[in-house]
Amino acid sequence: MPAQTIMKPTGREHGVPDVLTGTVLALCLAVVSLVFLASSGVRAEDQEPPATRSLPGGGGATLHGRLIKVPNQVPPGRLLVLGFAGDLGFSGKDQPLSSAGAVRHGRVIPWESFTSGVKTLLSADVDFANLETVITDQPHLAEINKAFNFAAAPEGLQEVVKAGIDVLTAANNHAADYGEPGIADSLLHLEAARAVGLKAHAGLGRGDERYRPSVLDVEGIPVGVAAIGRGINPAGREGYGQPLYASAPDFARVSRSLADTKADIRVLSVHYNEELGLLPAAADKQRFRSSVDRGEATIVFGHHSHVASGVERRGDGVIFYGLGNFLHPGTQNMARYGQCRDFGLYARVYLWIVPGYKPVLRAVEITPLRDMHEITRPFPVAEAAIRVSLVNAMSDALSRDGGEALRFTPTAEGTGLACLPGSADYGDELAARCQAQASPIVQVAAPAGADLASCKPVAQPAVAANPKLTTPKRVTPIAQPAKTPAKPKVEAAKSPDRQPPRKFHLFSRSETGLSKPGRTNK
Repeated sequence: MPAQTIMKPTGREHGVPDVLTGTVLALCLAVVSLVFLASSGVRAEDQEPPATRSLPGGGGATLHGRLIKVPNQVPPGRLLVLGFAGDLGFSGKDQPLSSAGAVRHGRVIPWESFTSGVKTLLSADVDFANLETVITDQPHLAEINKAFNFAAAPEGLQEVVKAGIDVLTAANNHAADYGEPGIADSLLHLEAARAVGLKAHAGLGRGDERYRPSVLDVEGIPVGVAAIGRGINPAGREGYGQPLYASAPDFARVSRSLADTKADIRVLSVHYNEELGLLPAAADKQRFRSSVDRGEATIVFGHHSHVASGVERRGDGVIFYGLGNFLHPGTQNMARYGQCRDFGLYARVYLWIVPGYKPVLRAVEITPLRDMHEITRPFPVAEAAIRVSLVNAMSDALSRDGGEALRFTPTAEGTGLACLPGSADYGDELAARCQAQASPIVQVAAPAGADLASCKPVAQPAVAANPKLTTPKRVTPIAQPAKTPAKPKVEAAKSPDRQPPRKFHLFSRSETGLSKPGRTNK
């Protein structure tokens, strides 16, 4: 007997109109959905499109902050690691251009040595840094009239990209050190660096281009980046320049432009704050928090003050208030200022990515760095633990007005790790590290006294603005480049960037009463 094919009856076979069948099915689905939402405490009107939902660790989903349980299941996805470093340069004040290496006080540091201490760190999916120098191969660019002018050969830019830097922001107070021609040259060489691996750059441009974020694709994940700096725009708004942090309209425009990008992750680079100041002003904190809360930025990373500051979490967003120096022979040996200011930070942000959902912040890790003026390298474990504790103290101080401080546990690797709740439930290497973080056996104790009470105000001698109009000189790669012959003095036009020596405070002006002021210098 031939086998029979048994078919599920349809509405048509029973004489039920297709329209009625569809209506009944829709009503059934609606009832089931309402029952589910009622049991989970979520109202139907609170639902959002899947692309705007959040999936935290621990196998749950949140709609407008309400947790929906997904028993014993972590959302399938992948871990994305973003790395962040502070200010980057390749030569000191009025040093000759050199293709052989970084130049400090007339001495060439070969590129291989210059990047040797950080190459192992720069292994995130994407590594960001702030380029605080003009990049040019022109030996006759006229510098603007200011105390410190930085210019470096394009070989330095290429070397740090080869070492692992993927994205460079370039809006800062040294972007215009050689006027509009210097900015144009920097843009030319940033574009050329794509040939050796640079994925994106942001912060400089002609006219409105300066406000436009860049978007890069990281294994199918769109990441947007924008930058805002400080200083001057020598050609006004029509020529080459940068967005300025001191301008509220500029900050708003950059933030809106970043929010409008079709990116799952948005990074905002900000060059701001007083030099050597450990904590920012209340107005700065409010700007950054609002930017993250409104969804304009996922991660804010600040720099300029040469010193590290605290770290805050805003939901699944992160604010690094100051990463300090990274690789920068144009700056002082920060060890002269003691343990509160002698370190920079390399930071990693660990995000869990599920297609169609917001990124989930799982952990943040910081690595304290030393000798940023010469050959940057991580601290030994015990010394790193002191700096991690200082970052914790600064984070606590920053968060007294309603922020959420990220507190880091010193690790045996010389880093500080802050894992968010649920991060240990994913069953991967990061989960194992987060589980170990809670164990006293692997924690590294920081010595007593590693807190803000040990941070003293610092005074520096006043520095006059550079009275001469000079140009960087390109030299043949040698270990000790010859000194540039003295040039006749030429009076330069006064620039808005020329300012009298400024006072700095241990904390921001809004935190008055905590310290005495001193003077600043590079």
